[in-house]
Amino acid sequence: MTKIYLVRHAEAMGNVQEFFQGRTDCEVSEKGKKQLELLAERFKDIPIEAIYSSPLKRTIDTAEAVNKYHGLPIIRNEGLIEVDGGVWEGKPWADLPKLYPVEYDLWQNKMHKFYIADGEKMTEVFERMKTTVNKIAAENDGRTIAVVSHGCALRNFLCYAMGKPISALKDVGWSDNTAVSLVEYGENGVPKIIFKNSNDHLTGELSTLSGSKWSIPENIEYGNFGKIHVRNLRNYDPEIFAREEVQQGWLYASPEKLENRLRDNVTGKAVSIAADYDGVPAGYVSVYPYCMWGAFGGKGYSEIVDFNVLEKFRRKGVGTLLLDIAEKIAAEYSDTVYLGVGLHSGYGAAQRLYVKRGYVPDGSGVWYGDKVCNPYSACVNDDDLILYLSKKLI
Repeated sequence: MTKIYLVRHAEAMGNVQEFFQGRTDCEVSEKGKKQLELLAERFKDIPIEAIYSSPLKRTIDTAEAVNKYHGLPIIRNEGLIEVDGGVWEGKPWADLPKLYPVEYDLWQNKMHKFYIADGEKMTEVFERMKTTVNKIAAENDGRTIAVVSHGCALRNFLCYAMGKPISALKDVGWSDNTAVSLVEYGENGVPKIIFKNSNDHLTGELSTLSGSKWSIPENIEYGNFGKIHVRNLRNYDPEIFAREEVQQGWLYASPEKLENRLRDNVTGKAVSIAADYDGVPAGYVSVYPYCMWGAFGGKGYSEIVDFNVLEKFRRKGVGTLLLDIAEKIAAEYSDTVYLGVGLHSGYGAAQRLYVKRGYVPDGSGVWYGDKVCNPYSACVNDDDLILYLSKKLI
């Protein structure tokens, strides 16, 4: 088994000043230096045996942080370099829609068809990254290595590793600066994503993406079903749902939970959907295609989390429809989906619903937080006491 940790470079001046940096050789910003300190600690105990990097300054600095506790030579590889932005290089993002309306529309809405004068076609980036990382994997059979590259370049490779064509680039999401993904190559030589775009080592204020204009989710419609309209979770939802949850008696409800889900949607870690009933937000649920926690964490299964329908909209078909669509989304990534359900009476309706839909216990017993409860141990019957259930989708 070959393991490759894919790392995006730290925040650089192009990210701060918001111009197209592509192959422009920018220095790491002050925030980026702090990101690198945390990245180095994340890799301290990971047994890296080789490190490959794009040759640009921001990636070399990032590779050196990954290498802080390992003392390995950093192998520079031109195949890992960022997309060549041609005439876009160094130009402010704010000017691009006016100067290059056709190309900017492609970048925003049909990224897989993007091309620019004197630059690189997106199809070329896709093939280059696929060929380069596959070659690196073949040369390091059975080893654990790190590969440091760039946002657009990594987005293309992760699209390939998801088993999708380049036309699915929009589904991959942008990685945060210093975000980490893990892919494994088995005997068949095909990469499998274990987790994607993880920025768990960063504190909130050190996340570049959370404050970026790119953090605004695009509008995605899943359809109208009578009075119910299903769409993606949007920026206005966290405040609305938190207010309604407090009104129905959830005294500790806050927007933070769904704000975190929105950030995970931007990075492609999650797919979050919401339902409106007669135009009013009524419920929500999220799918994490590559989940790393709970009873099935790291096994390549999708997890459904934060399923909730406001009490005044229950028994109207909202919950059933949300789960139908969530399971279809999960089935695009794995043949099994799992979820955790609370054990106290407040979760009684959800427990019955999951059983009716074919979910069965995983056999690991009761969990508290992120750990299995030992037999005969004392437990607090609160929201953290859960049972994991799974369902075959295919």
